[in-house]
Amino acid sequence: SSDGIGTLDVRQAAEALGPVVEWERDRGADIVVLLAQAGSACSVSGCDEELFDLAHEVSGLVDLIIAGGDGVAIDTVVAGVPVVQALGQGRGWAVADLLESRNGTPWRLAVERLDDGGTVDSAVAAVVARHAEEVDSLVRRVVARVRLPMPKRRRPSSLSRLVADAFRNGGRTDLALVPLDML
Repeated sequence: SSDGIGTLDVRQAAEALGPVVEWERDRGADIVVLLAQAGSACSVSGCDEELFDLAHEVSGLVDLIIAGGDGVAIDTVVAGVPVVQALGQGRGWAVADLLESRNGTPWRLAVERLDDGGTVDSAVAAVVARHAEEVDSLVRRVVARVRLPMPKRRRPSSLSRLVADAFRNGGRTDLALVPLDML
């Protein structure tokens, strides 16, 4: 199509996930974990509660949401769905333990911080540092040089298509979506 998207079918999460979750549970899945690239950030202009809206929408379908988004630490339950998100920039990780529980609360949620001033396991810190360097080198790698101006716009543009194609090719995926604030 002329918008560069083609026949992409975009639906609400529950509508898209419902049949898949049912199929998995019919085949014996006891726990369904949703990995979501969604954020929850607030500013002076208000809150963007995309992650919490998603939790409300998929309540009853999934058992846990592990989010990646803006790097804000989240360990909470929304509409009966446990939600965790680690700190960004390798500063910590999210923990969701499945527990046998007598009081009906089967999850222990926590965000473990690496920079909380406490004792840091040097072996873990070394692994995190090594992977942070690898990710940083990939993110900062030049994938293209363009001679003409490519202004950032609120709709698909040459710049957004270039960046999405670079991520798609670099990640060897069929689809890449790039938030406008990354451009």
